[in-house]
Amino acid sequence: MVMVSNYNVTQVTIDGESEFCEGELSELIALGGFEEYEWSNGSNVQTITINEAQTYSVTATDSNGCTSEASIIVGQIDNPTPSIMGVAEVCADGQTTLSTESYSLYEWSNGSLDQTTVVDIGGAISVTVV
Repeated sequence: MVMVSNYNVTQVTIDGESEFCEGELSELIALGGFEEYEWSNGSNVQTITINEAQTYSVTATDSNGCTSEASIIVGQIDNPTPSIMGVAEVCADGQTTLSTESYSLYEWSNGSLDQTTVVDIGGAISVTVV
């Protein structure tokens, strides 16, 4: 007589953001307490760092050799492209006020952190927004 064992397999799950900003990195973590991991990007660790939008899948193997699979679709959020509005030409000793659309945070190349900035010297000016 032979005893056959039937093991309960824990389901692997993937924790992490399903979207990340262009140019940034994100992490995906396989959860469930497994011994081995094999990700679709070739990695074999529990946590992977990603920088591309695509579907990621993981196959996890427990101590009994049983496997579980999960996948996640990860998208990329394009960086905003602000438009600078206002009069770009001023007379000597004059000033102009420049502005951009509504965003959460602003950083103008002249140091201003507001949606609008006053410029009183010639030259290039830019704004970084979030």
